[in-house]
Amino acid sequence: YGYMTMKEISDLFRACDIFVMPSFYEGLSLVTIEAMACGLKVVMNELENFINFVGEDIVKSKNIEFVKMPILYDTDKIVETEVEDYIERLSKALENQINNLYKNNFEDDFYEKIAKFSWENICNNIKNYII
Repeated sequence: YGYMTMKEISDLFRACDIFVMPSFYEGLSLVTIEAMACGLKVVMNELENFINFVGEDIVKSKNIEFVKMPILYDTDKIVETEVEDYIERLSKALENQINNLYKNNFEDDFYEKIAKFSWENICNNIKNYII
């Protein structure tokens, strides 16, 4: 898509159902949080920083499917013997989310859980901490 404004990104997210983040390393994966805030269901790798940041309520929700990471070398290359198993795990997680969409098998209060990560709430938390 090339460069997109935040509004264009949020419009695109709202036109979709599932967000897939197959990255092998991310700091906090803010784009994943933004996708969830737009109502997307998520399939992503088990990124430790993300899991620790968002907490158990989000990690254990039905709105997100985690995929076990493959064994890597050189930071971002999958060991060849891991490729097929990883693709299978990623495919299964995506299939689970598609099935959940058809069954509407998600948490109704999920938006409230993810809303605490809005820029406004984060700024308020920082402000409250400082003051």
